Amino acid sequence: MKSVILVVVVHFFAQLGFADQIFRDKNGFVTCVEKNDQIYFFDWDRIIRTQEKNVSYFTVDDYVKASGHSIKSCRDQKYIRDIPFEILKPTSYLKHIFTQEVLFSSQQIAEGGRVFRSEKNAVQFIKQRPYLFQQDSPTQIENIRENYGDQFASSVIKEWSSSLFPHAQSCEKYIGTCDFYLCQEQKSSCGLDGYNLGFGFKYCSGSKFQLLDQMQTALGKSWVVAVFKCLQKQSYLDSLHMQNRTCEGIKSDAFHSHPDCYVQSGFCELKIAEKIKIFKLIKKEFFSSATIQQGLDLLNKCQLKTEDIHQLQKELYTNGGS
Repeated sequence: MKSVILVVVVHFFAQLGFADQIFRDKNGFVTCVEKNDQIYFFDWDRIIRTQEKNVSYFTVDDYVKASGHSIKSCRDQKYIRDIPFEILKPTSYLKHIFTQEVLFSSQQIAEGGRVFRSEKNAVQFIKQRPYLFQQDSPTQIENIRENYGDQFASSVIKEWSSSLFPHAQSCEKYIGTCDFYLCQEQKSSCGLDGYNLGFGFKYCSGSKFQLLDQMQTALGKSWVVAVFKCLQKQSYLDSLHMQNRTCEGIKSDAFHSHPDCYVQSGFCELKIAEKIKIFKLIKKEFFSSATIQQGLDLLNKCQLKTEDIHQLQKELYTNGGS
């Protein structure tokens, strides 16, 4: 009996001795693993915010040999400097050695993630974080894109939208809400950089919430509500009358509708200070020839004072607004 207990105890401590020691950074990603008397460090570019990253590994033995620096454990990683390029290897080389936990961390980094998530897929993510998926919450989706990368954000939006808007359902009932753009995207998928998600849904919170609070007059506040609905109604009508449109066509039609909707909703009658706030919102993160042309078309439709035109043109050509 004693010999059986002894074998069990020895086996237990042997397992403890060979258990992986995993070290993570402040965002939860694996940075180092101690496994079977070997030490593996993980390296990737933490500064440049690209949507795809190359994740590499190197062993402590290779590092010491190539650099001459004395590193003995994962706790010494803060002393690592100037990693020789020739010792870096793709993590795919060691799929048979690393655990799924370690490989999952590497995968998230490679897909542009900046914060580790434990959920394996979009369904689990939505189920575990219901507070993110409320009506009219486009800024939350932007945060998902920022934290977890475009690839995972696309999966989340697709899964979320499909549960909210069956393909047979009309989007007309959602006009006046940010969710209208999610519904339209479900009908014609153009991805995160298409018009519905990359412009309409993204700036919905700005136009519907931020800008509404910034307007100083009753006319200004009513303009925000009116133009919001006008743009969505035109987008809905275009989707009915023009089947099989390309993503570029959807974007082009939407931008062409902006000046008319702005004017119909009362832009020309707004105070100059309110006009400037609107131009700043348009330009905040979407500085391009399309927005400049949109602004110029709008100015041509209004009979404004010369000084007001010059002030708005100056705002329009200032990169990114302020």
